Parts: sequence; structure tokens; C-alpha cells
Amino acid sequence: MSNTLGIIRVIKDLDPIVAALIVAVLIIGSYNGWEFFSKKKSNKEITNKLMLIWSRLFELANHKSRIIYHDILADQMRVVEVRLDECTRILQDVYFDLKKELGYSAAELVGHPSIKTYRLILRIAREDIKTSVRAILQENHLIDKSEIELQQHIRQQYEQVSRQLTDILNELHEDKDVPRDQLYRVNQAQNHRLFEIFSSIIRSCRDIAIRYEGEVRQIEKQVKTILEKGEIGDTDGVT
Repeated sequence: MSNTLGIIRVIKDLDPIVAALIVAVLIIGSYNGWEFFSKKKSNKEITNKLMLIWSRLFELANHKSRIIYHDILADQMRVVEVRLDECTRILQDVYFDLKKELGYSAAELVGHPSIKTYRLILRIAREDIKTSVRAILQENHLIDKSEIELQQHIRQQYEQVSRQLTDILNELHEDKDVPRDQLYRVNQAQNHRLFEIFSSIIRSCRDIAIRYEGEVRQIEKQVKTILEKGEIGDTDGVT
């Protein structure tokens, strides 16, 4: 008890939040019977050790939060950006070929208003679909799905974003030289390629989530060790 009272006197002048957290660590350590409490150390030495432990726990908690709320989705969205650009290029090429079949030369099409307009429409569709994919990644626990569940999930979500693209083109397409029904048919011919790209997006994002899940488990293991033994130990691998 005297040690505890002495420690509290040492930390009473610290920032209230820091002091409260150190007291929490002190309570945990007392409950778990940390070895350093039984040794003959000064209150200041014990307080310093508690502050180091609290600092490490805070660091690990912050790292875990950064992974869960930022790193996973940020890495996933980088994949999404690149692969959606690939889909956009496929759809642009399809439209470009249709215009060439009408007698336009490649040189004429480079700055043609209809090409510029269609690229703008695809850019709008890309951003809209990117938002939807982001929501899919945030709301669905990909790493918990079996292979069969994953395949079903990919197919279901692809049909959703495919309808989304169709709706946008139905609303915004105005090129009378290329009727909307004709454009729809030629785009459908690319359905297999587009599905494969979408499937690779979801699978790559799942792999990213699995990799980060391993980091989270390692952090949790370090936290458990600290709380059980009162020792910071090796900090390599988690920063």
C-alpha cells in the first residue's frame, strides 16, 4: 500500500489523462502480480516503468487503430483505382472502335467532342462505382468468407456495379451516331473481361485484409504479453 501511495504522489502532477492511464496500468499490474512490484525499487523507478509500459500500450493501440481505420482501406483503394482505370480504358476503346466503324479516322477522333463527352461520362461512372466499391470493402468482412461465399459475393457485387454503370450510361449517353442499345450490346461483349477485373479487385483487397489481420494479431499478442508480465520486451516488427 505504501508503494502505491508513493507512486500516486509522484504522478499526481502529470497531465490528468496520462496520470489516470498510468493508474489504470498500475491496477492491471497489481492484479496480474507483475514481478517488479515485489522488488525493492523506489517509487520513481516504478513510476517510470509504468510510464514506459503505458507509452508502449498507447503506441500499440494507436498502431492497431491506424491499421483498422486507415491502412487497410487505403491500400485496398489504391488497387481499386488502378483496376477501375483499366476498366475505363476497355470501355473507351469499345466506343472508339464504334466511331471508327462510322468512318472517322483515329486523328479525327482524338479531339472529337463526342469522344471528350464519353470520356467525361466514364469518369463520372468511375467515381460513382469507386464510391460503391469503397462501401463494399467497408461493410463486408472479406476474410471471413469461404471460397464459395466469396465467389457468390463477387458475382452479386459485380451485378450491382454493372447495373450502376448501365444506369449512368442510360441517363447520360446522347451520341446519336452510336445509339445507346448498340453501345450496350458491344459493352456486354466485354462483360467477361470486366468481371475478371472486378473479381481480381475483390480478391486482392481480401489478400490485403488478411495481411493486415496478421499485423493486428501480432499487436494483440504484444499487448497481452505486456499486461500479463509487465514487460515491454522486443518491439521489433510493430511500430
